[in-house]
Amino acid sequence: MAGEHLSSERPVLTDRERQCLTLAASGMLAKETAFALGVSLDTVTRHLLSARKKLAARNTIQAVTKALALGLLKSPGSRPVIRQ
Repeated sequence: MAGEHLSSERPVLTDRERQCLTLAASGMLAKETAFALGVSLDTVTRHLLSARKKLAARNTIQAVTKALALGLLKSPGSRPVIRQ
């Protein structure tokens, strides 16, 4: 294959998937994200895995990059808002 192209269809991410990707983009580890969101590490891991699958990403960094390119996340420079 010549390269990877983003699909013309935007995947639909849940609020939690977006929150986990946004916190990952800001540099938080999954364990820190779990603490910040008041959920278990396993829960964060499942949300990140789900987001990676929806975005056809091999890892979280690629998922964040694709989500940003598709306009699914706000710029990581802005402080993420954590809603519960």
